[in-house]
Amino acid sequence: MKKTLTLIFFALLTQALYSQSPGYNGKKFSINYGFYFINATSNPNTNGNNGFFCFTTTHCLAPEYVVGRHIAMGLSLRYSRTGFFYKSNLIYNNNLAYNPYGSSYTLFGSNNKTDHRLTGTMNVISAGIYPKIFLKAGIAPLGSYMKPELIISMTYVQAASDAKMNDYINADHYYNVPDYPSPKISNYSPYMTIGAGLEFGETRILFNRLVLDYGLRMGLTFGSFMNQQAQVTESNYYELVSGRRLFQASLLNLKVGVGLLAF
Repeated sequence: MKKTLTLIFFALLTQALYSQSPGYNGKKFSINYGFYFINATSNPNTNGNNGFFCFTTTHCLAPEYVVGRHIAMGLSLRYSRTGFFYKSNLIYNNNLAYNPYGSSYTLFGSNNKTDHRLTGTMNVISAGIYPKIFLKAGIAPLGSYMKPELIISMTYVQAASDAKMNDYINADHYYNVPDYPSPKISNYSPYMTIGAGLEFGETRILFNRLVLDYGLRMGLTFGSFMNQQAQVTESNYYELVSGRRLFQASLLNLKVGVGLLAF
């Protein structure tokens, strides 16, 4: 009887230790794909469109390894392509050159930023590192989680470098100035930005291998945040407008994802 009780005790102890160990059925490493999206309502998407049914999207590849009962460490590689509005003559800033009629004249006859605006595109490549912290009811990599992340981003801007504006209008004046140049940009992309993200989500595992993931992500790009009121010049114009677009696109995103428990 004593031997039987001893065997039962060690069997239960072994089961308890196994059930408390991190990982899922002994699997700790996973490779995950995340798709992030948000409406492009006030700024354009890749196609230059904006509206409720237009979206800014981000693709993310992230390997993760479970290091504790409630925590996994991961690396992320992200790619996003979207658009931004700009004006090639920067008519609402008199500190710039190339206004042939002086700062008392307003080219195009309006300071409205929606008039005669052009659309550029920006490709953003980011790398990040994060802990994925599973909440009390979950055991990594399964359940509800919180994921703070530190990110470095490189933004590559594509905008008209030879835009030519004609027929400038100011109140009762009419001008026809052919080949009016865009800003002479001296600080070309890529532009580096440091940022942070905080994600809340839920993971489910199917067939002992397939990871399903969904959640909500909030983000902040520090440089873009600090430059919201920065003075626009010809040497920083594209950097500022693309940085502000990145700031807006990072604020809030929804996520759906899928992954594979490898080993």
